[in-house]
Amino acid sequence: MDPADELLRSFGRQWKIFRERAGLTQCELGKRLGYGEALIAAIEQGRRIARPDVIEKVDELLDAGGALLARKKEVALARYPAFFRDAARIEEEAVEFHDYATLVVPGMLPPRARDAARARQSRHAAPRRGAVQAQTP
Repeated sequence: MDPADELLRSFGRQWKIFRERAGLTQCELGKRLGYGEALIAAIEQGRRIARPDVIEKVDELLDAGGALLARKKEVALARYPAFFRDAARIEEEAVEFHDYATLVVPGMLPPRARDAARARQSRHAAPRRGAVQAQTP
């Protein structure tokens, strides 16, 4: 069993406690957030993951005093597969990213730069086997 499942159920129970303390039904909270009752129920049951901006709104709306906000980062990491969570934590703290590529240009090039790169490449490319080259006088 994935530990994130228990985290989401625990977060959902906490969310539900604050909602009930505020005297709101799932339907009423959903309307205030612009979501349906089914989504609120799914979050409370740990079947759906609340987005960080929703957690911020709910913490304020339910007057949770930062209790839900304190778990926002953990909940956000739960959306990644178990094998990638450690990498996501490291990536979140990364200051720089270095990439070494010998034969490709990372990212997309603007059309003019792409066309120039293709032209340079075609000038320096070796002729294909069996290709007829134009002869200059």
